[in-house]
Amino acid sequence: LDDSRDFVDLQYTPFLKVDDYYLLAPSVIAHANLVRNIAFANGLNEKRLAGEADPMQSAVEQALRHAGFHVGVEVKPTRKAGDTDLIAYRDGTLYLIECKNAYHPCNAHEMRNSYDHIRKAGEQLSLRQQMFADPAYQKKVWQALEWNVAAPTATRTLVLTANRVFTGSTIQGHPVRQAHEFINVIARGRIHSPDAVYRFWEGDSLSTADVDRYLGGDGLASEQFAALEPINYANDFGARTLVFESWRFSVEKYHKLVQARYAHRAEPIVS
Repeated sequence: LDDSRDFVDLQYTPFLKVDDYYLLAPSVIAHANLVRNIAFANGLNEKRLAGEADPMQSAVEQALRHAGFHVGVEVKPTRKAGDTDLIAYRDGTLYLIECKNAYHPCNAHEMRNSYDHIRKAGEQLSLRQQMFADPAYQKKVWQALEWNVAAPTATRTLVLTANRVFTGSTIQGHPVRQAHEFINVIARGRIHSPDAVYRFWEGDSLSTADVDRYLGGDGLASEQFAALEPINYANDFGARTLVFESWRFSVEKYHKLVQARYAHRAEPIVS
């Protein structure tokens, strides 16, 4: 931050240049996302979007293909229809996926950016859900992708995000999950704990039932939310007290929950 800027914001430019010196505020720096800020200040995200595929979406696509899914990318069989980021088909189940790679938020204000992306994805998926319910539209998609598959017996939707903000929630009935975690579920199905590695899959290999359980309220997200403990921050103002309610993730509690649920599928850690 120097005097050439018209707008002052220490959250984004926490290094203060004064003459030949830099003044550093450690607490502000500690709460700033420097990697994100550097990328934003240099327009790295815009340059990537101009000529390259989203690396998060590409990683999910690759993981789905390795897991035996038919995968379509940015599917738009007609001019009037909007595109679907990813569609995946396996064992009679069709998955409609919207990928949202928002900046990692530095503060509560910036959480709105991630939420706006998720809200848009929810609107898109609700529309796509209606479109894919039409057999004629499905046929056009299969022809465009040159797929020789039967009509799906079930259709699932999913919003994938690059950060963990709002993961485990739903938007317009569509589950919101984090991309790295989703990739782990379909590629490895492992939960690493201090004492062992627990297999999330019911069998020796991934099934669509495993994916559906993960997208529902009974797969991983339930343990993660159950491991949250309330924390209250109180501020006294004379006779009044202002309390901010927050939550802390208890690693110890989460470990016990995982142990209790997946003990029959534990594998020892190989050093």
